[in-house]
Amino acid sequence: MRGLAGAWAVALLAISLAQVGDAGIGYALAFIASGAAVVFINRPLTSLVAGLVIPALMIVFAPRYGHPSWMHDSTECANRLRAIGYAIIRYADEHGHYPPAYVADEHGTPMHSWRVLILPYLGRTYADVHSDYRFHEPWNSPHNATLAGRVDVYQCAAHRRKRSAPPHATPYLAIVGKRAFWPGATPRQPGDIPDGLTRTACVIEAAPIDNWMAPEDLSFDGAVAYLTGELSEHRIPSNTVLWDASVPLPRLVLIADGHLERAPVRQPPELSAAVLDVDDGKLARGGDSLFADLRARELANQRLVIVFLGLVAMPAFVPLVRRLVRGRN
Repeated sequence: MRGLAGAWAVALLAISLAQVGDAGIGYALAFIASGAAVVFINRPLTSLVAGLVIPALMIVFAPRYGHPSWMHDSTECANRLRAIGYAIIRYADEHGHYPPAYVADEHGTPMHSWRVLILPYLGRTYADVHSDYRFHEPWNSPHNATLAGRVDVYQCAAHRRKRSAPPHATPYLAIVGKRAFWPGATPRQPGDIPDGLTRTACVIEAAPIDNWMAPEDLSFDGAVAYLTGELSEHRIPSNTVLWDASVPLPRLVLIADGHLERAPVRQPPELSAAVLDVDDGKLARGGDSLFADLRARELANQRLVIVFLGLVAMPAFVPLVRRLVRGRN
């Protein structure tokens, strides 16, 4: 039983390390524990149970304790962006058109952002902020500036964690241009999107601007360049040298129908432009991903995980199979 006790001790150590923040070591130790159970426990059924249950427990506890912080951050960022998408759709349902990218003054200068316009559709708290907002004053007037801290839906932990980030920064930027979902001060109607809502991007997660209230966003060409480039706001952080902190994660892209896509770095320019263009001439097919390369990569990763888990579980069956074979002989 010493082997079983040792295996569980390693498993508990794995859970504690995962809870601290680096789940990679936690998962590794959990699988080591399963192997130790097989090696040191002479009873086949006991080793089989220990070898399978310990990794299973890690999988069960991981969503609560073991995922690295960047996984939680990515989930929160996705949820925030998804809520923004629903708010844009609700705005269009009520007004008959999507919000303009900005409200301009008499000289055509952007004065208020679309992010202010959709506040009533993000919840009662944000609706109160919208009611207190003074549209006859600039977005950064002394009064309006005091409202920035009452809204957090345009931020997420992945960006708040950066010490250099301004307190009211937001990474959720619209794509503005004649070919984009947001033409500018003129609102676009659903019928103005020939490609359809399911294959036209409207907001992307990009390098943050300093204040969510600012009527600042990305141009069409700027968005294409961002999706095409190698830089990404999301990177896997590291608590130990075992993690490569330079690995960029896919960018979040909000599609006009409200669903999210994840765009990997270094997208081909023509693919990025097609996703951002309201009329690229390509019609969506059911179940298609706008970023086919990422979908293929995700499927390959899923197969790899299945194979890996199979290899992890295989040693646990060895003593049992060995005993069955000896019994027949």
